[in-house]
Amino acid sequence: MESALNKCRSPTAGKPFIAGCNQKYKDICYESMEEHVGRMLEEYRRSMGSVGIAVKRAYASYVKELMRLIGEGGGHGVSGLYKIVECDPVELVIALHDVGKCTQRYQKSLRENCTAPNHEIISAAYLYSLSLSIDKQGPSATIPHMLAILLHHHSRRTLKDVLGRISSIEVSGDDDACVSECALIALEALRGTCTSLVNSTSKYSLPRPLQYGVNGLKYMIGLIDRVVEYAEGNIAVLAYGVAVRITGVLSILDRYSASINRSCGRLTEEDLERDVAEY
Repeated sequence: MESALNKCRSPTAGKPFIAGCNQKYKDICYESMEEHVGRMLEEYRRSMGSVGIAVKRAYASYVKELMRLIGEGGGHGVSGLYKIVECDPVELVIALHDVGKCTQRYQKSLRENCTAPNHEIISAAYLYSLSLSIDKQGPSATIPHMLAILLHHHSRRTLKDVLGRISSIEVSGDDDACVSECALIALEALRGTCTSLVNSTSKYSLPRPLQYGVNGLKYMIGLIDRVVEYAEGNIAVLAYGVAVRITGVLSILDRYSASINRSCGRLTEEDLERDVAEY
C-alpha cells in the first residue's frame, strides 16, 4: 500500500514538494519548496538587513511584554521559548509560509493548475502546532508569525475575513504527515541561524493534529479581532504591528522568488520589475 508520504510527494521533475509554477511554463519547469525558500532567504539576507533589524526590534518589544504578562499570570514552564525567540522572525516565516501547499490535494492542484487556495491557513496551523510542541507558551510567541503567514497573500483582508476562511478549512491525518515532512525540508535552510528550533523539530512529533492548529488559529484570530481595534498598547496590538512589518517583507520576497524560479530562466529585468512593483 502506498504510504501517505509517497502520495503527497510530487512526482514532478524529481522534486519532493513543489511550491508553485507559472501556467505559461508549467510543462517545462516547477519551483520546488527548497528553491522558493532558498531564494527568499538569500535575497532577504543580501538586501534587507536594515528592514530585518527593525522587525527584530519590534518583535523584541512584543516578547518583552509577553514575558511580563506570563510572569504576572504566574506562568511557568517557558524553558523552550528561547528556541523560538532566538530565530529571526522574518526568516522563520519565510521557511514556513508555504508548507500548507504540501498536502496531497494542494500538490495535485499545483501540478495541474498552479494554484493552492487558502494554503496559508494550513501553514499557520502547522506553526501553531509546532510552537506548542516546543513550549506551552509557544503559540503566544508566534502570534505575529502566524498573522503574517495568514495575511501574506491578502494584506488588505480584515481579521474577520481571515476568520471566515479558517472556519472553512478541514485537514486529514495524511495532511499531517505531508506537511510535517515538508516543513522539515523548509526549516533545514535555517539550521545555521535558528539551530535550536530546527534541531527540536526533528525530535518532536506534533502534539496535536493539524486540525487542532486550525481550531487554535480560529480562537486566536477571533480574540485579536475583538481587541486590536480598541485596546491601544495591548499585547494584541503589538503582535499585529510586528505581523504587518513581516508581511510587507514577505510579500515582496515571495513574489520576487516566484517570478524568477517559475519563469524557467525566461524572465527579463522588466518582467521582474513589473511583477514586484505592485508590492
